[in-house]
Formats: sequence, C-alpha cells, structure tokens
Amino acid sequence: MQLQNKSDLANLFYVTVLQVTNFLIPILITPYLLARLGVASYGVYSFSLALVQYYILFVDFGFNLSATNRIAVNRNDRNSIDNIFWSTTFVRLFFTSVCWLINLLVFALSPKLQIYREPVNLMFLMV
Repeated sequence: MQLQNKSDLANLFYVTVLQVTNFLIPILITPYLLARLGVASYGVYSFSLALVQYYILFVDFGFNLSATNRIAVNRNDRNSIDNIFWSTTFVRLFFTSVCWLINLLVFALSPKLQIYREPVNLMFLMV
C-alpha cells in the first residue's frame, strides 16, 4: 500500500486510533463493570450483549461493504444513490424486525431466559 499524500497518512492515523480505541476501551472498562455489577449481574450483561451482537451481525452483514461499494460506483447518479440508500435502509429495517420477532419468540417460549429479557430489550436499541 502506497500513501499518495498527507490526507492518506492522516486517514491511516485516524483509522488506527479508532481501532486501538475500540480495542482498549472494553479492556479498561471490564474490571470496573465486574466490580460494580458483581459476577452474576455481569454474566447477565455479557450474555445479553452477546445475543444482541448476533442480532447486529445479522442485520449489518455485508451492507457496510456492498452498499458503500455500490454508492461509490454510482457516485454521479443521484437517483441510484437514493435508491441504494433507501433499499438498504428498508432491508435492514426488515431484518431488524425479524430479529425483534425472534427475540420475542425466544423469551415467550423459554421461561429460564426471563432474567435476560429486560437487559436484552434495552440493548436491542443497538441493533
């Protein structure tokens, strides 16, 4: 990879800072959360976060790359960009609705998972 100018170097720096921050913040916050919540509550938090991360993976899968690529290819055609944006948004909303229905179904059918219902519903806002 060759850097063409100062903006490429600046972009590389900012992306590196972003990735390092995304890596370090959870490592720094975990001991605080564990001490503050306790082991049992931290387990509920972790399970809920993991479940919601699966929902996020399902909803976002590939759209960050494919929609961005399609917009870059059609950058001069405003109608195509609008069409790509709205079709991606509606498909992601549909997938979010599917995840919400799966979420409701899982908690309706499994009484053992009731302790996770409220945290998962609150964290579902991340989806």
